[in-house]
Amino acid sequence: MRQALISKKALLNNILLVKNKAKDSKIMAYIKANAYGHGLSIIAPFIEPYVDGVTVSDFESVELLKKINFKKKIVLTSVLLNRNICEKAIEYNVDLVVYDKKQLNVLKKIDSKLKLNIWLKINTGMNRLGVAIKDIDLIIKQLSDLSYIKDIVLMTHCANAEQKDHIVTVKQIYLFNKIVSKYKLESCFANTSGIINMTNMHLDWVRLGIGLYGALPYKQGMFKPVLQIKTQVLTIQLLHKGDYVGYDSCWQAKKDTKIAVIALG
Repeated sequence: MRQALISKKALLNNILLVKNKAKDSKIMAYIKANAYGHGLSIIAPFIEPYVDGVTVSDFESVELLKKINFKKKIVLTSVLLNRNICEKAIEYNVDLVVYDKKQLNVLKKIDSKLKLNIWLKINTGMNRLGVAIKDIDLIIKQLSDLSYIKDIVLMTHCANAEQKDHIVTVKQIYLFNKIVSKYKLESCFANTSGIINMTNMHLDWVRLGIGLYGALPYKQGMFKPVLQIKTQVLTIQLLHKGDYVGYDSCWQAKKDTKIAVIALG
């Protein structure tokens, strides 16, 4: 018997913890990568009453959410934008994350009477995805000039959210607050760790990612693990000091040891 069990009690605990912590912010739950391996079709319907939107990273997930009649906001992130993706996003009423100024070339080719919301990801120091700060004026102007663009939400990704006093975190907060103050648009800064550590940066939206599933080791006891694996012990091996175990003898007993072999693979 091998089982992967989802605890809805733990899932609810993690959501309510964030709702209580960020009472004045909307919650964006990240369910990309099949809800971090927990099963999108299981997680999405359960969390729908408690969150304001979800984020996924492929259009197959969007189609599944529509198939199960998911009604809350859906954001599509971390995809290579092309005309087909943009047109499907408009058709399905899905928000898109723009993280590179070159993506404006694709958006300019779209002609639609339906509206599209954009989450503009800004690089404030993570140095992965995100438009350069120097390009924001031009990008926002170009987005605003497109008749089918409705709302623009500003977002960034904190590199050291566990350390609110880290030199990079302090700089990111300063830069993002300056941008938000200038443009007066909805904004999102805090990921799971930021929700816990930086209450002053909850802003309009908070992003609940790994914490939704209880995987935040440095805050043990707050978030509850959602996934539990159950299996059977096949046999017990009695090892002598110095005995090796497994392919490539990858582990060695430092003393006489008893190990269990379980059914999982």
